[in-house]
Amino acid sequence: MSPVSQELPSGWERRTDPSGRTYYVDHNTRRTQWEPPLSAMAAQRSTSLSLPSGATSPPTCVTPGAITQDHIGPLPEGWEVRQDPRGRMYYVDHNTRSTTWQRPSSDMLEARQVYMRQREHLSQAQQQHGQRSLFGNQSTSSEITHATGEEPGDGLGPLPKGWEKRVTPTGRPYFVYHPGRHTQWEDPRLQSQSIVARAQELPLPAGWEIRVDQFGRQYFVDHNTRSTTFTDPRIRMLQEQSADIPQYQRQFRNKVSVLRYSYCPKISGKFTMCVRREQVFEDSFRAIMAVKPDTTGFCNDLKRRLYLSFQGEDGLDYGGISREWFFLISHEMLNPMYCLFQYAASNNYQLEINPNSGVNPEHLDYFRFVGRVVGMAIYHEKFIDNGFTLPFYKRILGRELTLKDLETVDPDFYKNLLWILENEIDELYLGMTFAVDEQEFGQVKERELKAGGAEIDVTDANKQEYVELVAQWRLSRGILEQTEAFLQGFHELIPPEALVAFDERELELLLIGMAEFDVDEWRTHTLYRNYNKQSKQIVWFWEVVGGFDHEQRARLLQFVTGSCRLPVGGFADLQGSNGPQKFCIDKCGKPDSLPRSHTCFNRLDLPPYKSKEDLKTKLTMAIEETQGFGME
Repeated sequence: MSPVSQELPSGWERRTDPSGRTYYVDHNTRRTQWEPPLSAMAAQRSTSLSLPSGATSPPTCVTPGAITQDHIGPLPEGWEVRQDPRGRMYYVDHNTRSTTWQRPSSDMLEARQVYMRQREHLSQAQQQHGQRSLFGNQSTSSEITHATGEEPGDGLGPLPKGWEKRVTPTGRPYFVYHPGRHTQWEDPRLQSQSIVARAQELPLPAGWEIRVDQFGRQYFVDHNTRSTTFTDPRIRMLQEQSADIPQYQRQFRNKVSVLRYSYCPKISGKFTMCVRREQVFEDSFRAIMAVKPDTTGFCNDLKRRLYLSFQGEDGLDYGGISREWFFLISHEMLNPMYCLFQYAASNNYQLEINPNSGVNPEHLDYFRFVGRVVGMAIYHEKFIDNGFTLPFYKRILGRELTLKDLETVDPDFYKNLLWILENEIDELYLGMTFAVDEQEFGQVKERELKAGGAEIDVTDANKQEYVELVAQWRLSRGILEQTEAFLQGFHELIPPEALVAFDERELELLLIGMAEFDVDEWRTHTLYRNYNKQSKQIVWFWEVVGGFDHEQRARLLQFVTGSCRLPVGGFADLQGSNGPQKFCIDKCGKPDSLPRSHTCFNRLDLPPYKSKEDLKTKLTMAIEETQGFGME
């Protein structure tokens, strides 16, 4: 330690940094500062004065012998500089009876006057609009009505530990939770479970950690973005809930919110890729598959901000180029001409894996690539151009397929199997065995559904087993390896547990999004059975649909047709089980029953409700709270 200069107060030392700048070391408190300390005489005189409180100052005028200038120059009128016992300088404003650590200047004083005027205006606006605002950091002690653990005297008992009741300048009480630095209007004693308590029951999102600073305050570290915050990320997730939206909508938004916060954090850096428009599929395949999973098993480079470009084109990617790339690449990789995917049926344009994709010896690498692209779309909140069948979404979710899933893929095949279950077949002798015929590159091959199945006849006694096996075969034929390759690539970005809260229809909405629907076009291309355009139920129906938001309209279309997407030709080109089939509304059911849907025929069974309110309630409940298909 170099000698302490004689002209400095006791325990102080003057030093110079490598850049030649002088700074001062206080060995008493082990602190450093750029400003020189006051003389020992000034420090001795200032020790008898009060410390900065941020709200008050003892004297109302500058006392004789007060220091009204520092090393920079004279202070504004009414200001004085003092030093606390630790050698730190602060400034006293005798005009407003306040103190501050910041040296006063004309700009600062003018800015403070502007701030005080704005604050006064904000207080008035707060009173009018009920805005939440906390000025407790500079409020006087009279604003704090009750401290932590004390009983406010309102008959509700003491506040829970860590809580404090305060009052805004407009007289509105609010509550402060000091451990989490959180405020709320609701009295924690009146809540069955406060938002803070509910948040503490949830696990932290992936990559987050709780720490405590030197003052004992709890804060949160986000290792994904290398940032810290005093706000509990779990509270932010819960605060997005809103009581004025439907339960299904709130649940879906909460699921998406948890997915974003917990499994899709923003990672620093960027992923750069340049592709040719005419070779977008091949260029993208090479660039994305060149990324290898790290020690965590994830392709974290693909999670960084996307910065994409097309060769020979100028433009900066602020989201628009990425959206266009997802549109183009999904259109190309899902093109049935590549033999990776095929349409589910001649009248169903949803895509499923092509069992004959093995014609390309590298098809499994391509399916892994498709899985990565789909995972990137979810991670970066983008959409793909076309959708898969609902059974394929269930495979992504890891859920078991059932006979009902076959109806959304091949309605005719489903009806044939259903007929077998509902009728006696022993006396008909249909000649069926536990074997099926498969076509592979023009050749018909027999495949047994179970060992020795070619020699086992289907009877009334075993037809249930037969139907289940043949349904599983139809839904899984020749696609197990491709599905595993797809899921391998998908899980390199999105872990399996990230989507456990979603069902297959919600996953479809998450992946392909919702389009805006023209209600007038919808009405124009709608058929009616046992109703007409002038029927009051039909008039009410379109008024209700006109009042729906985009998500509700998408769910209505999904409820009736099985998909939330429209074909290229819009409502005029809707497809049914027998070819083109327009949206149809049929008068069917009792006034106290819910509407039913027949996805094979794009038909909605709408009971003759007595009022518009009843129709809206029952229709909303049907599309938001129910599942299943009507049968015909």
